[in-house]
Amino acid sequence: MSRSFPIRVPLIGQDRLSPMLTRVGSRVGALGSRMSKTGRNMSIGLAAPIIGAGVALFRTGANFEKAMNRVRALSGATGEDLKALREQALLLGRTTVHSASEAATAQGLLAQAGFNTQEMLSTLPGVLNLASAGQIELASAANISANVLRGYNLEATQSGMVADVLAKAQASANVTIEELGEAFKMAGPLASAAGLDFNETAAALALVA
Repeated sequence: MSRSFPIRVPLIGQDRLSPMLTRVGSRVGALGSRMSKTGRNMSIGLAAPIIGAGVALFRTGANFEKAMNRVRALSGATGEDLKALREQALLLGRTTVHSASEAATAQGLLAQAGFNTQEMLSTLPGVLNLASAGQIELASAANISANVLRGYNLEATQSGMVADVLAKAQASANVTIEELGEAFKMAGPLASAAGLDFNETAAALALVA
């Protein structure tokens, strides 16, 4: 009687995922090219999608690395800080409708606004909520969140609250998240300096916008 043995699959660290995608994409693309040329076991019609899949994987990995390089350049993050940002972007790419490259791009925009590593890590979940609430690009949500948080002197950990308030204001008036973001960019610092409540300011700006 034959015996079966369990196959052990090694776990892949998140910090190795993107480079691996790039390498796999390149190899799959090369394999598809060889199959297309020889035409031995696969038809050209089957080889073409394989080439396309390899190219797509290669581009995905390359785009992510490009975005992370920008995060590193803008934030100055290195070592454990950069690793944490990278892992967050990869995690969001696996667990949300947004890609890891989009998450890394949003991190870069936050870094450009002067957010440090911990602030970026704390802000990004709220940015995703804002993007979902307003049906807008993650990059736009990152810009709006950064402007509102900085303009109203709010903590990065309050990004979720900002997303909730803006979503509520949007729903209560004929206004978009982008319009609210523009209104806060101009009026937010003045309202904050005057000691006006954030929720009331959001409601007032929604009506004006």
